[in-house]
Amino acid sequence: MNIWKQFQQLLPSDPQLVGEVLRHNADGSSSVELPGAQVIRVQGQSVAAGLRAFVQGGRIQGEAPDLPTYELPI
Repeated sequence: MNIWKQFQQLLPSDPQLVGEVLRHNADGSSSVELPGAQVIRVQGQSVAAGLRAFVQGGRIQGEAPDLPTYELPI
């Protein structure tokens, strides 16, 4: 088997993201702001607005700790 394909199988198909919950929507979804100011709409309302959440596969997975984040230009 190709070593590159083996490596790709180790990586998750849906990365886990962290963002701030901006608001809950009437349809059961939430708007979450990711680092870099991108806003995405995901399923779930288990994390209160204003708190940070883990997001994976288009769903809120749970509350994330409020740790500082840093962005480095490459």
